[in-house]
Amino acid sequence: MKFISAKCPSCHGDLQVPDDRDFVICMYCGTTVKIREAIRVMLDSNIPNLNNLGIEALKAGNYQEAYDYFSKVLESDTKNSEAWYNKALACGNLSSFSNNRDSEMNSYFEKAIKCNTEEKIPEFKNKIAEELHNFNLKFFDKIKEHMNENITNENVYKNYIENCKQIIRSLEIALNYNPNQINSLRFLLNIGNDNMKVIQYSVLDKTQARTFYQNKKHSPNLEYKTYLQNKQKEWQEKLILIDPSYKDQIERNKAIREKEIQGRKTQTRWFWIIFLTTISFLIIMGFLITYMKN
Repeated sequence: MKFISAKCPSCHGDLQVPDDRDFVICMYCGTTVKIREAIRVMLDSNIPNLNNLGIEALKAGNYQEAYDYFSKVLESDTKNSEAWYNKALACGNLSSFSNNRDSEMNSYFEKAIKCNTEEKIPEFKNKIAEELHNFNLKFFDKIKEHMNENITNENVYKNYIENCKQIIRSLEIALNYNPNQINSLRFLLNIGNDNMKVIQYSVLDKTQARTFYQNKKHSPNLEYKTYLQNKQKEWQEKLILIDPSYKDQIERNKAIREKEIQGRKTQTRWFWIIFLTTISFLIIMGFLITYMKN
């Protein structure tokens, strides 16, 4: 038989109750106490303490510990909006390159919103949108660094793209909470530009005959590239509605790209002019040398 810590609902005296009984007599006030109710009162009295411990663990960067504390709070108080919110923060920070817990984090944020008071929900959504932006910005930097360090690994690149897809979904959730969050729109455009790039790299290729570096590349598949192109148009339109000056920036960037393309065409044209001129000169010189010898 085990004893469980509990608290009398009548006098709030601390009790140790057996786990195989339904009722006990309080040793302080003599009231007949339902054990399940006594345990609930004990847990309710611990909620503020557990919540504070979770907040301290969160501040200290002990995210698993914080996650566990907030989970215990929610076992007794499933409508504790603050606990759901803080559990979401702890959960997000437990994400890794191979285990992005973004979806779980967003589900906790949704519960935090549902449990909040109606008049506070708009402000609370803005707060969550900002947290989602900050989390994904930090997580993107982390996975980008990991991908660059393992640039030759095809699976790492694929995992990087999948994580970026989750970041995009998460940022769009943030924009549903706060459509005017301009930083998230700019961040989405940056991710789109990054993911559409072709990444060139070299690997050491050893054969029986020789050793040499082989040029390879990572690039998004056509379906994802088309998706990003369509999304970028959508994000740009939303950004222009919030910040009309961004349209001028798009035009400037377009002009710069066109100038760069024109510059590359000019370089290519001059390359072929010089190349063909050189070949023609060598051919003519060859004929002259042959003629002079004859």
